[in-house]
Amino acid sequence: MIIDSTKNFYKNYVLNNGGLHLFRFVNTNFGSKWAGLWSFDKKLLDYWAYRVNDVWLSMQNCFEFEHKFWCANHKHRIENLLVTEEVVPLKDKIISILKVKNTTQSKIKVNILLEVGVNIRYRDTNFHNYKYTTKTKRSFVEVKNNIGNLYFGSLDGKFVKSDRYEQHEPGKYADYCGYVVKQGLTGSWNESMQNKYLPGEYVIKVNLEPGEEKEIPFFFSEGKITGHRKYRDSVENSKKAYERLRGQYKNTEYSAHLDKIVSSLMTFEVEKGFVAGYPFFNEIWIRDACWCLPAYLYLGMFSHVKKFLKTVERKIKGGKVPSLMNSKRCFYNSSDVAPLWIIGLYDYLDFTGDKKLGKSMGKKVREVLDYGKLRLQKNLITSTGFTWMDTLERKKAIDLQSLWCRAFYCGGMILYMNSGETNEYFQISSKILGEIDKNYWNSVPKDNLGGNFKSPNFIFQLAMMHISRDVSKQLSLIMSKDYLTPVGVRTRPVSDLTYDPKGYHTGSVWPFISLVTALAQCNYEKTENVKRLIDINMANFDKRCINGINEFFDADDLKPKGCTSQAWSVAGMLTVLDSYVLGIKPKLTEKMIIFDPSKFNFKRFERKIKIGKSKVSVNYSRKGNIMELEIKNLPVKAKIPNVYSKCIVNGKETKESVVTLQAKKSYSLILKF
Repeated sequence: MIIDSTKNFYKNYVLNNGGLHLFRFVNTNFGSKWAGLWSFDKKLLDYWAYRVNDVWLSMQNCFEFEHKFWCANHKHRIENLLVTEEVVPLKDKIISILKVKNTTQSKIKVNILLEVGVNIRYRDTNFHNYKYTTKTKRSFVEVKNNIGNLYFGSLDGKFVKSDRYEQHEPGKYADYCGYVVKQGLTGSWNESMQNKYLPGEYVIKVNLEPGEEKEIPFFFSEGKITGHRKYRDSVENSKKAYERLRGQYKNTEYSAHLDKIVSSLMTFEVEKGFVAGYPFFNEIWIRDACWCLPAYLYLGMFSHVKKFLKTVERKIKGGKVPSLMNSKRCFYNSSDVAPLWIIGLYDYLDFTGDKKLGKSMGKKVREVLDYGKLRLQKNLITSTGFTWMDTLERKKAIDLQSLWCRAFYCGGMILYMNSGETNEYFQISSKILGEIDKNYWNSVPKDNLGGNFKSPNFIFQLAMMHISRDVSKQLSLIMSKDYLTPVGVRTRPVSDLTYDPKGYHTGSVWPFISLVTALAQCNYEKTENVKRLIDINMANFDKRCINGINEFFDADDLKPKGCTSQAWSVAGMLTVLDSYVLGIKPKLTEKMIIFDPSKFNFKRFERKIKIGKSKVSVNYSRKGNIMELEIKNLPVKAKIPNVYSKCIVNGKETKESVVTLQAKKSYSLILKF
């Protein structure tokens, strides 16, 4: 994606390859306290800046920005030179490569000076008086304080120490760009004065022949820099990391969608899980991460999902699951994270068949379920903390009941798989389901049992399960103008007396709830509604962050608000594509895979998906109402609900209501809708 950086000066981007992350504006500006280089929730530097022949590379001479989905380029035009900065994320470092081209017919001497504004602190620290020490080894500089280290340098540069401490207000630029920056406001960046340490000048000199271009790599890392002489190999490996994930999908119609979705999801991975969003939700919010897990499982990121689940398990206390984790501590103040963790674990087992992990976590699963059981009052869960609408007090919220209903079933299944014995949790799940039906599903679905306002939260139950009640009216209601806007679903309908289009949870639009709605529409085969919601959400990309979607939108003027890139604003789209459009549903807990492709119209789709320890190949071909499937390398049997007017398997028509495909065999199917 190439854009004019002068016209899009207010937009930003994130680069991350599972380790350090960089937040920056497209015109090279580091204009926020959140901008710069981070290691999870620890900041390393506020900015770096280059002076080339006495001219600073800046937004004044940056004319183009390109995001390649795995790296980013800034192009500058200064006297006699064209300078491109290529920024490449690796797990352990960021490489900033200056490509300097002589645009004249004469030889030119080029002096490059690197300035680094060091600010090693945790995210919850603003103004401070930390002291730094600096030392050099060969061509690299180490700067450290009591919080951490920063290493930087190039291949053959010279460092001249001339250190000084300064104060600055990078957030003034974010304010200029129109972001909410005042302290204490909902969705605000909470900008403030910052300290920076300038260790000295790092200088490199090069000579350029007429028309010649040379590249000079600069490295920034939290640990000692290694492998720098073969940095081009590192750049290629960074590209391959993206291509490995993106290459699992081959399709023309959804190619642009998948480029952005995969690129975006990669930015949220950190060592022990997935952060919630950028710039200021760079912590592990368990709720957000659990809602994103199906997307990461469909990407085949099994080991990282496993690491996240185990990290959370170690922090469970008395059945309480942490709602937030950062480098310093955990917080326990949410009522919906406990069921979400159990559901996430069950989803992981469905994809991997990892019986060993299921067994090792059995004790904690029971502990969490028993904690939930203690919260039951007349077969409904009493709230003991925040839900996803964490600014509101909601008594026995319908989304909370639905999550626990699903969690008691999933947890019961995990314990059953471990022991082979039935348990009480299935019955508890069934009782909660009955109470939801009796207490919430009137002519207008209730949000909770303590307030009379209307909300879209009934959609959570429909996204997690198929209920016997006719809900077609409610599925149509949420697609009406009362709820739906050009940017997604409102958190409160216009018809509600308390509707506030600017209210965080009382009327604003959340892409997250739009995607939960899409999942619900999937469960009830509302193909046109699903397509409409996905198209709406895809259009939300790049409003403020390149390859990112905002946390929420004003429902009146439709302006994006809050974090400029939020994980759960994106993840659900991949889940919808795989689970519904392609209809791939791993169920290794039941030793099978379900294939149930939708009526979405696409010509061809090639999908290689990791299920268990196998890479299953599924190729789709569509002509009118005929779909052809080629399926190879099944690790277990597969089942296909035969809802088609004609179903042909390996050349033979079958009338069976459920078609069974055996493991380790290849199949060719023709399905007529």
